[in-house]
Amino acid sequence: MIFSCFSCGFHTPWLTRLCPDCKEQLPFIKEVTCQVCRVPLVSNYGNFCGACLSEPKFFNQLFTPFYYGEIISGLIQGFKFNKNLASGKLLTLFLLDYLKINYQDKPWPALIIPVPLHRKRLRKRGFNQSYLISKWLSQKLKISLSFKLITRVIGAAPQVELSRAARLENLKQAFKLKFPKNFQIPKHIALVDDVVTTGATIGEISKILKQAGVEKIDVWCLARTVSHY
Repeated sequence: MIFSCFSCGFHTPWLTRLCPDCKEQLPFIKEVTCQVCRVPLVSNYGNFCGACLSEPKFFNQLFTPFYYGEIISGLIQGFKFNKNLASGKLLTLFLLDYLKINYQDKPWPALIIPVPLHRKRLRKRGFNQSYLISKWLSQKLKISLSFKLITRVIGAAPQVELSRAARLENLKQAFKLKFPKNFQIPKHIALVDDVVTTGATIGEISKILKQAGVEKIDVWCLARTVSHY
């Protein structure tokens, strides 16, 4: 059976829907990275980057198989803005395989929470890509999913257009935690997003969750940006 490659459009027999050339170019994270935020370390001394040492994060560890580089950026943009759900599912399967490898000797989170969209952006886009990623992972891993626990109550400019300082200011008071009746929040959760850039969004949500009693927050995302990609 012949398919069209999701990236270049050429025919491929691969069920992954990526031709061998495009799969070879996927920007897998291979070098030594910070144990918290997954940026590359400039030296082999220590396990944490300077930013995480000087300003500890509210989340505990970020898990992602890819840098936001060539091939991946096109697949994610097609998923988010062109409703190419097949690309999103493909990238989620890469993330799933990565998680299974990295959680072999670690306890899994008890709950998955997607980063929410403001209702105006959700209405415009038609779906929340982080929710779909969370839903697919929840089904595969048999981990509960909650998409109403955290809501975005303040609409704002897209984060990608802003500097880190502006992102932080942009997110103040943006998210609200709402517990369902008789709900007890787990001590260990996974926060899911499509792409992590500065970490401002996941940092703000993680702060709220930590204040609510969550002890450990793992961030799962399809890719993360770094300065040289």
